[in-house]
Amino acid sequence: MRLGYFPDYQGKGIIKDAYLRLFGYPYTPRRNEARIIFDLLKLKKTEYALDVGCGTGIFTNYLAKSGYKVKGIDVEEADLRVAKWRAEKLGIHVDYRLQDIESMKEEDNKYDKIFSICVFEHVKNDVNGLKNVHRMLKPGGRFVLSLPNVSSVFPLTHFAIKCPGSIKKVLFNSIIASSKSISEYESLYDKRFGHQRRYSVNSITEKIVRAGFKLEKITFSLGPFGGLFSSLIRTLKIFEWDKKQDAGYKFNSMLAFALLHPISYPFYMLDNVLGLKGKAIIVSAVK
Repeated sequence: MRLGYFPDYQGKGIIKDAYLRLFGYPYTPRRNEARIIFDLLKLKKTEYALDVGCGTGIFTNYLAKSGYKVKGIDVEEADLRVAKWRAEKLGIHVDYRLQDIESMKEEDNKYDKIFSICVFEHVKNDVNGLKNVHRMLKPGGRFVLSLPNVSSVFPLTHFAIKCPGSIKKVLFNSIIASSKSISEYESLYDKRFGHQRRYSVNSITEKIVRAGFKLEKITFSLGPFGGLFSSLIRTLKIFEWDKKQDAGYKFNSMLAFALLHPISYPFYMLDNVLGLKGKAIIVSAVK
């Protein structure tokens, strides 16, 4: 199964389903983060993993379908319904639970590995959440997470914000069209997607250590090559997306994402191979 394949079009969208079977999940920035996280996680099939903020189960189901034992938690009930439905369609069982990482009550030292893909920027008290992760990990267990870099605004966004209002409304997404400055753009962006904060390498390192972890490695996604394509996704109106009420995300044009994904993915991989810094921070830590 391709990384991030989901069965939504089985039996009712032959071309769409064939595309997903061939390429997998087409949202390239998140897909690339997941691949890096899984490489760092080093999950074994004899181990038990927890996905913190699993959403609609894209990557949780991928691991389960690949033979790994994994549990998914999220605070969005609608997303979990989709995740469970997808698991059933894929013929797998995943323990999905409506739980908050800050208040989650499970026994100490339960999980071998825990991972989180762009979630802790949404957590109200992230240090408490990190401490809870540490408590639930077995001694020697590994925790890998991705986070938005504090400097996560792309050069194209800077240019777009300076454009006349009439051009903004035609070419660029609604957040840019409503922004007169970068600070206003960041504020509107974070508000739309429920971000409590952004992170620097120093700030996440301090919080990881404060939670009791030993920092293992820091790497990045969304470097300069992949960033060229990420800047299009974050800026152009055709790629605009928003959180839906019922679950998942609503895209202006999923076709645009589908066409861009196979073209752009090698550039994200190039960033990874060259070890270039990027707009997303990925942290590996051990208990």
